[in-house]
Amino acid sequence: MADVLPCGGAGRAGQVGPAAGPAPPSDEAAGLVDAIVEAVREADDVRIRGLLQRLVPLADTEVLLLLRAKLLGEEVSGFPREDRLQGSS
Repeated sequence: MADVLPCGGAGRAGQVGPAAGPAPPSDEAAGLVDAIVEAVREADDVRIRGLLQRLVPLADTEVLLLLRAKLLGEEVSGFPREDRLQGSS
C-alpha cells in the first residue's frame, strides 16, 4: 500500500497522493545543524539556544534526523557534504 499524505495534502514538490520522498536539507539548514553540533560539543548553551531558534522555521523531519545523527556521531549519507558548507558558517 502506498504512503498517502493526510487530507490530500501536497508533498514537497507539490505532489498530491503518494509521498514524493524526502528532499535533502537546504544548505542553510545543514549549516545550522553543523553549528549546533559544534556548540553542543563546546557546551555553549547560549549559542545553542540562538541557533535552535534560527533552525525552527527550516526544521522538518530530514533536518531533525540529520541533527540527531550528527550529535550522535553517526555517518550521514545523502545530505550536503561538509566541504560544500565550509563557507556558510
